[in-house]
Amino acid sequence: MVFFLALKSCYSYNSNMRKANIAELKNQLSEFLVIVKKGETIRVYERNTPVAEIIPIKNLYPEEEAAWLLDLEKKGVLKQGERKITPEAVKEFEKKLKRQKNNAGVLIQLLKDRQED
Repeated sequence: MVFFLALKSCYSYNSNMRKANIAELKNQLSEFLVIVKKGETIRVYERNTPVAEIIPIKNLYPEEEAAWLLDLEKKGVLKQGERKITPEAVKEFEKKLKRQKNNAGVLIQLLKDRQED
């Protein structure tokens, strides 16, 4: 594949990472994201000068996630719910939405999808 020919490896004393210039990144973003999802880092260059790195997001441990959410709440980015969503609460909400008859189908499907997770 042409993709692998254009993709270069950059080796240093402590890492093995991929290297791409901006044009390559724009043209082959999906392929680069597949690489990042596998755990590799992509170093992005502009005119042979490193300008950014695309790194995989590691899964947060529950304690880290709770601290992260609390930090976002303090910054005013979000407000955490006070109660857990139960299946009974979802059914009651669905009944209310159906009574309103104003494009409730999207919300109902979203709630069902969340229940499956």
